[in-house]
This record gives sequence, C-alpha cells and structure tokens, in this order.
Amino acid sequence: MSADLFGLAGGLAGVRSVVESFYDAVFEDAMIGFFFASSSKDRLVEREVELMSVALGAPAVSYRGRDLAQVHARHQIFAGQFDRRQVLLRAALERHRLPPEVVAAWMAHAEGLRSVVVQGDCR
Repeated sequence: MSADLFGLAGGLAGVRSVVESFYDAVFEDAMIGFFFASSSKDRLVEREVELMSVALGAPAVSYRGRDLAQVHARHQIFAGQFDRRQVLLRAALERHRLPPEVVAAWMAHAEGLRSVVVQGDCR
C-alpha cells in the first residue's frame, strides 16, 4: 500500500484516533470485550497503531508487537466474534469519516488476519 493511504488516514494522529475509538468500543462490547478484560488498552492501542500505520504505508514506522498467531493462539476465537470485531472496526472508521479507499484498505487488511486469529467457526 502506498504512503498516500497513510496520509489520507490523517497520518499517525489520524490512525491513533481511529484505533483509540475502536478499542474503546471493543473493551465495552458484550460479545468480545471479555477477551480484553486483562489486557492493557494502552499497549494494544500502541501495537495496533503500529500495525495499521505500516499496513497503510507509513514511512519510518515499524510494528514492534508479538507474532499475531502466537498472541491469539491462547484464545478460542470464533468466526462470529471476529465478525463482531469487523463491525466495530467499520463503525470506528465511519465515525472518523475516512476516505472510502482508506476504509477499504483498512478493512481488507483486518480481514486478511482472519486466518491468523480465528480458531473455530460457529456461524
């Protein structure tokens, strides 16, 4: 992806704003919030900001988090729960009124993580 998407997303501040809004919703969500009950929201926000900034083409940003497959392996995350994450993410992106091409790229990146995160299918 190009750095243009990162710029269209508002740069680091714009990505952070969306990610913070997203995690506020995630932590409060009845369907998936329990996964995060013992997690540090600040740490998750930092890693997600890095991950998405890199995915959107940010220059001079790197992801410093752990391997996503290893992080999620200790949880049994079902497809419906991942779908709920996607709903909350899309809502956060829409609240921030990002351009459609940024929303599409962000959602596509998140969807690309499905096989890494989902361990069961109960749809």
